[in-house]
Amino acid sequence: MRPTRLLLAGAIAFAMSATPSLSAVAQSDDSPGDVSVVEDLVYALDRADDGAEQKLDAYVGAGGEDAPVVVYTPGRGQRRSFASQLAGALAERGTTVLVVDGPLPSPEAAVTNNAEGIREMVESVACAVRYAPGSEYGSETAPLVLSGYSHGGGVASLVALAGADFTWVGVVYSESAGGLPARYDCTADEASTRVDGFVGIAGSYDAFVGYEGRYGRDFMLEHDPELWEVLYSTIGMHPELRVRLLHTDPDPIIPYENSVEFEAVLGQAGYDVELTAFDDGHYVPLDLTVDTVMDLLDP
Repeated sequence: MRPTRLLLAGAIAFAMSATPSLSAVAQSDDSPGDVSVVEDLVYALDRADDGAEQKLDAYVGAGGEDAPVVVYTPGRGQRRSFASQLAGALAERGTTVLVVDGPLPSPEAAVTNNAEGIREMVESVACAVRYAPGSEYGSETAPLVLSGYSHGGGVASLVALAGADFTWVGVVYSESAGGLPARYDCTADEASTRVDGFVGIAGSYDAFVGYEGRYGRDFMLEHDPELWEVLYSTIGMHPELRVRLLHTDPDPIIPYENSVEFEAVLGQAGYDVELTAFDDGHYVPLDLTVDTVMDLLDP
């Protein structure tokens, strides 16, 4: 059976000074046709690692300055070649795709330092999304979709739901309230975090529904209930968000029921959300993902 339900979408954009010009960057030999690839664009600096640069790659199609933008957060261990294939396929449809290069902070951080670890993951993705509106790879008026796979999808969902207004200010975990300091400095820290849509692929939406394991809702409620309340409260902050969820039934890594429950939570809150099931394991279905993202971008 292939149930279809609504999925959550959200993305954030940020601008960066000193971005390489497309005209100055040669197209890679393995780039898709009519797609220019610009690698190693710095979207954040890591305070905890002597200012280490966090980077993303831009796949630019023929859509022009106002082309829709997709920000994609890979799963842990996902091969860069597949992320490149997905980004190329989307760019060939006239979008600009920003792919976070390298793994997100480890989910183990959410277990050893629950509040700090989860916050770091959200900060990293938020900085990556902030990059789009103010750089030459997007605009403030272009539609923006945030998408992520597996662990990357779970983290991205937190950013998408929060919309443009969510900050850590006034929360026990915010630096201004005497809590945890920020880990990342976004290169476009003034840009909005609002996205128009979110496409989650086999995501781990632990903060909202959880499942058996170390990273779920039950763990957060036991170890850090205040943080769970902060994360859960993002539901309703951006009610215009359109969400599409894709998940294998069954999935041997992230249970399919995780997406079923997440869809139900969002549906009850009034979101435009749809869950589509597909077959054959814990992976990203290329054609289905491309079609789902493009449907969201279609006004």
